[in-house]
Amino acid sequence: MKRLFILLSILCYSCSSEERVLSEATMKAVKDSPVVKEAIYTDADVLYVSVIDDGTKRDGLADSFCQIIKNNGESAFKVKIVKYNSTNDPNRANAYGVLLGESTCQ
Repeated sequence: MKRLFILLSILCYSCSSEERVLSEATMKAVKDSPVVKEAIYTDADVLYVSVIDDGTKRDGLADSFCQIIKNNGESAFKVKIVKYNSTNDPNRANAYGVLLGESTCQ
């Protein structure tokens, strides 16, 4: 009985939770940046932006994408800048690649 309750709780939660998305205009503004190779917004409320690694810390770049999101009247929990084409790199932070910088959008 306890297992059934847990299963039903999970199903009810997934039905009631809203998947957040960034608008097409916001994603276009992000992707139009000349340094951006790819941008993906996840259901964890994180925008992953892949760029060519030039050896610099990219926290400031992440801040600028937070500002683009805010300027479009939207919000995100975090922006993470990852190295382009590093999804198989042994130093990757997660499935999206090697972390170059990040910002908590507030």
